[in-house]
Amino acid sequence: MHRLPLSLAFLFLVIAPNVTGQTWRAIPQQLEGRAFALSADGNVLVVSENFPGELQRYEWKQERWQAVGQPIVSDSNYGFFYHQYVAIDGRGDRLMAIATQTIDSQTVHRVHVFHWRSNKWLYRGVLKESPYVFMGIDFSYDGNTAVVSDRTNSDSLAFGGVIDVFAWEQNRWRLKGNRIFGDTKERGLGYSLSVSGDGEHIVANNNLGSIYAYHWNGQQWVVDTQLNSFVIFWSQPNKSFDFSFDGRILAAGEYSTISTSYDPGSVWVAEQQSNNWSILGDTINGTSNLAYAGYNTYLNPAGNQLMISMPGNPEDDQIKQYHWTGNSWQLAHTVPGDFNNAPLNYPFFAVNDSMDRLVRFDQSKIATYILDTLTTVESVQSMPDLQLFPNPATQAVTLSWEAPGEVTCQVYDPMGRVQWQRTCHDCRQMTLSTAKWAAGLYPILLQVNGKTIRKKLLVIQE
Repeated sequence: MHRLPLSLAFLFLVIAPNVTGQTWRAIPQQLEGRAFALSADGNVLVVSENFPGELQRYEWKQERWQAVGQPIVSDSNYGFFYHQYVAIDGRGDRLMAIATQTIDSQTVHRVHVFHWRSNKWLYRGVLKESPYVFMGIDFSYDGNTAVVSDRTNSDSLAFGGVIDVFAWEQNRWRLKGNRIFGDTKERGLGYSLSVSGDGEHIVANNNLGSIYAYHWNGQQWVVDTQLNSFVIFWSQPNKSFDFSFDGRILAAGEYSTISTSYDPGSVWVAEQQSNNWSILGDTINGTSNLAYAGYNTYLNPAGNQLMISMPGNPEDDQIKQYHWTGNSWQLAHTVPGDFNNAPLNYPFFAVNDSMDRLVRFDQSKIATYILDTLTTVESVQSMPDLQLFPNPATQAVTLSWEAPGEVTCQVYDPMGRVQWQRTCHDCRQMTLSTAKWAAGLYPILLQVNGKTIRKKLLVIQE
């Protein structure tokens, strides 16, 4: 979810700074909780605290998480929130969570949705309910598309499963297009799922491990059968998925692929071209017999950075980050495998889109890591800093910096073309109108006295 276009992968390879010193650093603060969801910029965190599942919003300020607003409390209206079922959109302003209630002696599981306004959560109703809790939830980046699966659904076939897509229109949630039904009895479509950042692509699997990708053609959801045909030989349901923003690149973690005695796990990445899917590079395999590689799988917006977990890896480093070189996936960084000297047996994690802030869970503790970038080839000497406000932007953005001198600014669009440029002397601020720009990630190159600063501006359209 909340990812950006493929063409940026090649642009980033050209303009990204050559980092010579990076390391993941754990911050001292730890939170209590069972599950969490992280916004795309890494500045909003929603935590499902321990039973009965109270939901608390946190914002990143002064290198720590600060609780903001009143929590959503489990009560007779909502029921008890399930720890593992929490999702937020790219800005952290829309929230889905699954809660359980007992109504007339019957257990009911409901997907509740909330919107963040004026420093509080506003209730926006129920998207779906089921007698079973086995539902998957995900948002598009802008939060205007919500995807919910129910792998126990029998509306079409007995336990064939269903995926429902909802769109926020005219101040209410409405079903978007056709319902997506599983095509095999008792195979539960929607075992795992993910939606692309633009809300146009969905991937899900069933209990057999068969993978199905769908795209929105403007009127209905259509299956991409080609994706399923080349991965059908993997027959385990244990999978994790993530898309690039435009849905053209897909990463899949197959964390239980062979047997219970030998499960290294695998992660593969595929690219869609002309309605066909092809594997990008070699499959990344677990480094031990029971590594379960791909238990969590994340792609950055451009689809050229990959982060996966290996919870069974006996090594200390159980979360690994890879960069696409143009031909292969190269290991770039590892995240320390413990905090407070406690082993991480189940390192569920989430990472922001720039992949420099990571949140992970184990043993009812939630810890945060920062990727420190201290030195680049171009920044051996002191570099001026570039500030963008607001970021994300809708109508306009202001760029400001401290160093005077000859200044040249170039802004690239999501396809890698120059969107805007300007040269000035001794100016320290520029304001750009983004009202007519398409939503997406816009790399910015600012040259001040021969030194280059690189930033990324995220444009959203409400």
